[in-house]
Amino acid sequence: MIDYKELGLKVGLEIHAQLDTFKLFCNCFSTMDEEVRKTIVRRLHPVPGETGEVDVAAQHEFEKGREFYYQVFNDTTCLVESDDEPPRGVNMQALDIAVTLANMFNCYIPDEIHFMRKTVIDGSNTSGFQRTGIIGLNGYIKTSFGKVRITNLQLEEDACGIVSKHSDHVIYRMDRLGIPLVEIGTGPDAHSPKEAQELAETIGMYLKSTGKIKKGLNAIRQDINVSIKGGARVEIKGVQSLSGIPKAVEMEVERQLNLIKLKDWISKLRFSNIEDVSDTFSNSKCKLLRGKKVFALRISHGKGLLATKIQGDKTLGRELADYVKAKTDAKGFIHTDEDLAKYNISEEEINAVASVLKCQSNNLIALVSDFPKALEKIIERLTMFSKGVPEEVRRFNEDGTTTYMRPMPGRARMYPETDVKPIVMKIKKVKTPTLISDRIKRLKKKYGLSEDVAKALLRSNYFEIFEMYAKYNPKFIASVVTSYLRDAEKRRPLDMEDVKEILNLWRKGKISKDGVQDLIKEVSEGKDLMEVYESKYKSKIDLEKVIDKIVKEKREFVLKNKERAIKPLMGLVMEKVRGRFPGDKIYKLLKERIDIECGD
Repeated sequence: MIDYKELGLKVGLEIHAQLDTFKLFCNCFSTMDEEVRKTIVRRLHPVPGETGEVDVAAQHEFEKGREFYYQVFNDTTCLVESDDEPPRGVNMQALDIAVTLANMFNCYIPDEIHFMRKTVIDGSNTSGFQRTGIIGLNGYIKTSFGKVRITNLQLEEDACGIVSKHSDHVIYRMDRLGIPLVEIGTGPDAHSPKEAQELAETIGMYLKSTGKIKKGLNAIRQDINVSIKGGARVEIKGVQSLSGIPKAVEMEVERQLNLIKLKDWISKLRFSNIEDVSDTFSNSKCKLLRGKKVFALRISHGKGLLATKIQGDKTLGRELADYVKAKTDAKGFIHTDEDLAKYNISEEEINAVASVLKCQSNNLIALVSDFPKALEKIIERLTMFSKGVPEEVRRFNEDGTTTYMRPMPGRARMYPETDVKPIVMKIKKVKTPTLISDRIKRLKKKYGLSEDVAKALLRSNYFEIFEMYAKYNPKFIASVVTSYLRDAEKRRPLDMEDVKEILNLWRKGKISKDGVQDLIKEVSEGKDLMEVYESKYKSKIDLEKVIDKIVKEKREFVLKNKERAIKPLMGLVMEKVRGRFPGDKIYKLLKERIDIECGD
């Protein structure tokens, strides 16, 4: 059992949430479009920030030398997104939502809002920067483990959505670009994986309580900053689910602990010159090396090092390969800590390379084809590890491991946005929305619902339906919203007016509860509500005659089992009338008829 307190674990979060409004700097819709109208092509390069320096993360992206292809759409992109026109002013509805959130998080709100340009040249923004403004500072929220600082709350434009990535170019779609995004940054105040998860869940609850956050995949995104004593702050991007947060923290702690343990070994490594060994592999059976320019590196005292696991089943060799792929066009490298038989590399070929490099028994050999720079990057990465855990940005993988993305960005990437005027804040008293946690308590107390049902209601797109009809039968209406309508949405979302009409038919006694479920299903399959009702449910059946006939047919059973007869007879009647009449009406008439038959 890991003692995270003893390790000095610190976790902070950056939560990004899309606002459900028009775009931040134009009047385009913030929906995802379908049909691509055209594609534009750009190249981007970094510029110095306010400090006069070029940001290291921006320089890292620039060195990849990629072109960027942007898919353009009709209603969700305009000249602002393509960076052919300046922004048209700030979306004030989005600003109001951000200010509301700043108040909810107990933040100080500046007298003036200044938007800045944050250099981003990975292609995710056509302009080469992201516009972002600080709305709140120095706030806090309460959790079960104490107060957590909200260091900043920012309003910014979302980036393009990535379609595909290639060695020389990346394809993006521009419909996501410019959607208003709030970013909430916390202090490193969570000290265990579970606390980090609770913190993210609490912030998510505050966001959703506004009713102004988009729903769906990627609408809320979580980045995690993790550090331990003797390690470094590492930012992990792309953790989509709350359940992934503890795993990400646990695995990063494991990675940093193992790198700390390996530090002394790595600091003893020595590197040879990079040698051209192409002749050795000119007729090799290894397809990766045969007939190519092959380069080799000797790492003294390195034997066994790259086979060491540092994060789950991920080895140090795999970690170095990730760095090589991020920094060069090489797809990886081969080393003698691997099973070389899988590459069809012979022992004779390795001995020949070892002779050229003057290897000894404790040496490691690294090989790469065509890209000698890859071997330079291996030396660079191991030199970093010899000094400790490097600060950097990493990408979260499904198995909980992470992959190197880029260096940690610094202050050099920020500079003023000259196309957006400062906004003077005239702060008035803001009415903050009721928190979801308080709404759950109200639903449980008022209607006797379970916590799970209350949560499901609040997540539903049909919560308005529950509030309108709960007074007639709260538990049944809760089932309609959380079960019948949820299942229907998998086929096709229902129009709100159709749902109301179905429930009005039920409320007036024209259909049963089973009829409600059946009508919802039929309408979700594309059928006309009133046509289905007319053909299946508009009663031409005399209910009293149906009951009278069934009781007469079962007279002997009724006389012998008066108290127990009503339930099986109810089933027979309901089978005959097929949801045309509500159950309470059938029960009442059936009971009256049985009483008469038994002479009561």
